[in-house]
Amino acid sequence: VDANQHAKYNKNLLSFASITRQVYSAVCTRKARILGCLGCSLLLFGLVSTSSSSVPVPRTRQMRSSPEPEPLLKPPSEEVVNIVFLVFPTSVDNDRHAERLQAMFDTWARNETIRQFEPFKRTWRISVRIINKHGNMRAGKKSDYHSLPAHARIWSPRSNDPTPQFAWALSEIFREYNIAHTEPNTLDLGNLWIVKIDTITYVVLENMLHYLSQLDASAPHFLGRRLRIDDEYVFCSGGAGFVVSGRAAARYVSTWDDCFHESIETNGWLMGARDVGVTTCFRKAGIEPNVTLDDRQRQRFHIFGPARTVKGNMDGWMTDYSNKINEPIQKGLECCSKESVTFHYMEGPEVRLIDDMIHNSAKWLRMESDERVAEWEKINIGGYSAVPDTDNAEMW
Repeated sequence: VDANQHAKYNKNLLSFASITRQVYSAVCTRKARILGCLGCSLLLFGLVSTSSSSVPVPRTRQMRSSPEPEPLLKPPSEEVVNIVFLVFPTSVDNDRHAERLQAMFDTWARNETIRQFEPFKRTWRISVRIINKHGNMRAGKKSDYHSLPAHARIWSPRSNDPTPQFAWALSEIFREYNIAHTEPNTLDLGNLWIVKIDTITYVVLENMLHYLSQLDASAPHFLGRRLRIDDEYVFCSGGAGFVVSGRAAARYVSTWDDCFHESIETNGWLMGARDVGVTTCFRKAGIEPNVTLDDRQRQRFHIFGPARTVKGNMDGWMTDYSNKINEPIQKGLECCSKESVTFHYMEGPEVRLIDDMIHNSAKWLRMESDERVAEWEKINIGGYSAVPDTDNAEMW
């Protein structure tokens, strides 16, 4: 290269450097400068976009404008946990199946990911698997599933019997997540929780995630509303829903064949009563139902909706089974933990109403009691729920 070309090259290079320094000073924020010159240059040339976050913000957190960009990556310490909801059909009022599913995906099950901040700092990856029993009307018609979100799928089990369906569904989860379950004691299953619910079960998702975050997920947990029929049969209510950790599920699947042949196959009642049959096999695998009461001995999992639960208007069998497990039914505010995670026997319209109360409480607090009751009376809550009393301030 001759001297003239070399001088021209140096002059252009110095000009470019000068311009770069000016742009750096004018554009980079204090936070961006910390990233260093290379990071700022990438931002300037459009190779890194800060216009959107890779992890959706949960519905319950309001987006706020900020002069500084959101972090591009999750902190290294942030944990990712999978939670799979197994949604089983119910024999109650079959024609409302589609309405229930739509309400579920419009409320608590609408997000595929939810981030927790202090003190847990983790991301929950949510999956929903709907059990469809080979076209049986109890599982709904094909038209019921035309608008499922991306994180939901339909599974058709091999058996029409409720108890074997649960074992099959657990096996499918392990297959989907590519987890071997043949040696459950040596596996790291601490990032997996599985929740069994019905289509008429409402989940207070924020409370459930908070509750599970306080537990050692690597231990074999079996969580739900405990009931006792007699000395032989203790079980977790299927309606109120139950939660199992990945390690508990692995042990269940590994011992399922023996339990099925020894206890389930020849017992038509255990074959059809999913909650009792499933609990029987968990107990045979050495896993007893956990006590899920809060520190004030209040329930977290509920067999009926909020209004009926507060009133304490329960069926005789439930009162009997609760007393036998030494968890008697309580009325008023002592009925329900502030960390309640599920309510059963809730139809789609009531699910939407309760979800709106939880997440838009200011609107409901401005109403008079008779106005709130009027809103409740507008909807079809079904035969198992109840409308709150107008003058019951404690209930509200």
